[in-house]
Amino acid sequence: MRQTLLLLVVATVCTALTAQTRYLGEVFADVTVDAPMQYQNNVSVLPAILSGGQNPPSQVPDFFQAYYPTNDTATNRPAVILNTTGSYFPQLVGGGLFGTLQDSAVVNVARRFARMGYVAFVATYRQGWIPTSMQVDERTGSLLIASYRGLQDMRSMTRFIRNNADDYGVNGDAIMAMGFGTGAYNVYNNNFLDDPSEVNVLPKFISSMGQPYLIPQAFGDPDGLMQAQLNIPQNVGADSRVQFSAAIGGAMGDTTWVDGNANEAPIVALHSINDRNAPFAAGDVFVPISPTASLFVINVAGPRATVDKANRVGVNSELDAVNSVLIAAGDFLTLRSEALVDVDFTTRDNIETTLSVENLYPFVSDPALGLANRYNYIDSAQLDPIVRGFNMQTGETLTTAQRLAFERISNPNITSPVRANMVIDTIMGFVAPRAFVALDLGTAQDVAVAIDVVDIQPTDVDFEVFPNPVKERAVLRVRDGVEMQLVALYDAQGRRVAHRVISGNQYGLERGSLPAGHYTLMVQTTEGALSAQVLFQ
Repeated sequence: MRQTLLLLVVATVCTALTAQTRYLGEVFADVTVDAPMQYQNNVSVLPAILSGGQNPPSQVPDFFQAYYPTNDTATNRPAVILNTTGSYFPQLVGGGLFGTLQDSAVVNVARRFARMGYVAFVATYRQGWIPTSMQVDERTGSLLIASYRGLQDMRSMTRFIRNNADDYGVNGDAIMAMGFGTGAYNVYNNNFLDDPSEVNVLPKFISSMGQPYLIPQAFGDPDGLMQAQLNIPQNVGADSRVQFSAAIGGAMGDTTWVDGNANEAPIVALHSINDRNAPFAAGDVFVPISPTASLFVINVAGPRATVDKANRVGVNSELDAVNSVLIAAGDFLTLRSEALVDVDFTTRDNIETTLSVENLYPFVSDPALGLANRYNYIDSAQLDPIVRGFNMQTGETLTTAQRLAFERISNPNITSPVRANMVIDTIMGFVAPRAFVALDLGTAQDVAVAIDVVDIQPTDVDFEVFPNPVKERAVLRVRDGVEMQLVALYDAQGRRVAHRVISGNQYGLERGSLPAGHYTLMVQTTEGALSAQVLFQ
């Protein structure tokens, strides 16, 4: 219930961006969606895996759907590549309900970006690995190579867009990569993995026989431009790199891949701190094989570790100005992330860390819940014939209700589009202003001008500070039926000296060691944002 209320708060009171500002707000009413089109035809191991080795790997097409604003006359628009989740398996094959071009999360986000003036490309990618093998080498190696193929395919799609930029009215120098769950693995690797040697120097990517899992002669180079046994160069003749990345869930092989070179784009992430499928910091990936047993696959780096290093080595320096603007404007999502930077947290892998760093938005929930992919939902009536057809073809016996019940363990929003869309609201609110600056669509100052905070007067909510002047402690209060959500305190030089995420209609503000003087108090409430002056004696 508390998490639902938080999502309602984020959806209704976080800083809004004016509808008149292209690429920051939704300026178009209608979206045109093209039919699926093929962008590559590369070698896939999925036919071999699904046939139990009876069929060899073979060429399999990958597709995309383009979303763009209807009747838009612009010809130099930014592009966003969207990869869905799916555990590197088709829908239902690995037990998951998602992994198609029609997944609700990628469709909703594609439509929102298109209404903002982007061209969005929802793209499939090659699938297949061996999660339930009793050999750890097969589990670890096949997952590594699956995610390696994912980055090759994302770079192939990037080159496709550049090679066809005029056809889609796209600016080839303003391409963003965004992925959900498994698709976020592709995003992380795409952003940071430059050379197979970065993988093969790490002991965890060497088999028990002393051989590297990643063999370039078999799998090709990260760009996918090297002819190899299981890779055919696709969409050659253009640059493979993106200018901005956003990872929703997912993880990356190792933080050593983040080295701050010129190929690495700014990156942001949103992640559940108790994600069952991908660790929040460094941690292990497991595959469940029964309700009570699971198999270890690999130790990876989650967003708390990866984004933190990207910040430290300068990858995210382009975002510093827009982060400052959002803080100064009282953006709820940014301030909430900032407020959690110093909050200690022990992960499910017993890693001592904190709940956030800059450019990371953590979804905080009860650790016992293990919530993960709350951005997707599915209509049970539409799912049912898919499940029945799959069961007839494969002999599976799990019903639609059973599959939904299993999914609901980590995603309570699975049949609730309203709640799932609240999560999408949060994702877009955090990603959009940072993409605007990273893709060079405008400056941080443009974001400042576009921000439209719902300002209210203290009298609108019967706001009180008492006593004022303050010696040691003041009480902040609003009327019944209104809730305060965030309090920030700024000194006479405009520096934020305190900020707290709170709840309720009353809060005790401690002066602490702050010196005497005049301060500005900013309070975010369910009715809007207000400011008041306080004097510390």
